[in-house]
Amino acid sequence: MADRIMPSAPGLKTYKLRFFFGDLRLFTIDFRAHIERARFDPTVRAGGSISQKPDFPRGAEVVVRLSEPVSDSGPPLTFSRWGLRYLRNRQPTHFFELTGTFEDYVKGFSSKIRSNIQRRGRKLETLAQGKIECRSYGHPDTVDEFYQLARRVAERSYQERLLGIAIPDTDEFVEGLRRRALNDTFRGYVLLAKDQPIAYEYYAVEQDVIDAVYTGYDPDYAEGSPGIVIMYKAIERLFAERRFRYFDLGYGDGQRKKDFGRCEFLRADVLYVPWRVRPIVFVPAHFALDRLSKLAGVLLQNLGMRQRVRRLLRLRYAP
Repeated sequence: MADRIMPSAPGLKTYKLRFFFGDLRLFTIDFRAHIERARFDPTVRAGGSISQKPDFPRGAEVVVRLSEPVSDSGPPLTFSRWGLRYLRNRQPTHFFELTGTFEDYVKGFSSKIRSNIQRRGRKLETLAQGKIECRSYGHPDTVDEFYQLARRVAERSYQERLLGIAIPDTDEFVEGLRRRALNDTFRGYVLLAKDQPIAYEYYAVEQDVIDAVYTGYDPDYAEGSPGIVIMYKAIERLFAERRFRYFDLGYGDGQRKKDFGRCEFLRADVLYVPWRVRPIVFVPAHFALDRLSKLAGVLLQNLGMRQRVRRLLRLRYAP
């Protein structure tokens, strides 16, 4: 049976498939995509909907369902008569609830984590000679200041220089940020030391969910863990708003996400690819490179060299 093609869709977007080897970004392939985002709801069980063939809008190279709840069974790459399905970033999503009080939330930290946060805060104050300030943003009048300060940090951060995942330097993003501010659907935070920005956090608001999207810090202050300090302060202020239900820390098992999270469930970006030459070549290539990267990471971990290599890469891309 022929593929069902939907009418031409003017709402196609660009989906960026980034190719990494470990922390090293190699290149990016852009696809014309129909993109849907699953609502954040940890109570929803992973169903069988991801195995169903999607409708492919005319002109779309891929259909993408972002942040879809999935199970840990089954291969990440499967082929069928209509094309292939790829579960990208099938990883735990760490989160916590914002419905209680900040004091109760802090009690959920182990004594070791609480001590580490306090120690890092003192270290950062020493590096900044006691001049630390955290500013909050969300009102339309504050968009330009937040963006300018965040971009100053991003230009120096390894998140941009090495990974390419910092707050974007595009007019399109700025316009979207202004729309979000008008609708009260973003929160921004900037940490300053001696009146200079050293870290930022950008969160999108999706109904009653805070979605951690972009983060970055100045490597000159890495010893003081500004990323930990700014998130702690941001969470305290979000609790004070008493408006949100969940804080979505995003994919992955990074230590910061484990420390601040309280629960987890599996999600993935699900890519549906019809039998077209370009996506059929590059999507399986991404899967193969990802597997090779993970194997190399395990090998370096077993040799006790993973953190050393990571530090060397970040130093290599330092400003």
